[in-house]
Amino acid sequence: MFKGSRLIEIAKPPGRNEPCPCGSGKKYKKCCMSGESSGNATLSAEDTKLFFRIFNGLMASVSKDEKKIMVLDSENDMRGYQNFIADMRDICWQDPVKYIHNYIVKDNDMDDRTRSILEEWEQKHIIGTFFIMDFKPEYAVIMHADFEEKSGKLYGVKGLTDSVAHVAKRKKPVAVQMMLLPFEGKIVYDGMMNYLKFDFTEDEVKLLTDVYDAILKEESIITEL
Repeated sequence: MFKGSRLIEIAKPPGRNEPCPCGSGKKYKKCCMSGESSGNATLSAEDTKLFFRIFNGLMASVSKDEKKIMVLDSENDMRGYQNFIADMRDICWQDPVKYIHNYIVKDNDMDDRTRSILEEWEQKHIIGTFFIMDFKPEYAVIMHADFEEKSGKLYGVKGLTDSVAHVAKRKKPVAVQMMLLPFEGKIVYDGMMNYLKFDFTEDEVKLLTDVYDAILKEESIITEL
């Protein structure tokens, strides 16, 4: 279902006086650095730990449902683990309601907080093609658009261990396939992006910007699913 580069890139931040990788033309220290250093564009460390505990538990449940076994290369166990989780993620998001429901039903020891978060994922997940349009101190602005109508939705999405700006590290706009998930009053993604297109023509950038501006005039940025 998902195509393209699906694993998170571990990107080294640029120097303070280097051009910001978001493509604003500003120095990094006067652009995305403030948001990344503040930590507001990501979940807290405690919430990130909780997210991955729940997410990895769901992936383990999917692997049991599908009778998939993780085989690791002793020379590169982390890459093997990442690839296995990515495979289970692709399977899960083909039918998230089914797999999340199965996990909730099967785990009799699940605590109420975990159950509540999973139920939100089951009911309110959004999967699709999005455009990363802007980076703000508290989140990345990600657009889902209807180009003919010049309408759509803008989502304020927080990163997990790193901000979306740090992970993408590309000149915006960036076209991606993503899974957006609610997380206790915030919007996050599942830790993986599939990059669809890196470089847009001037006409394409203008079209995206025009649609983005049109949405901003009519709609506020959504920060809770």
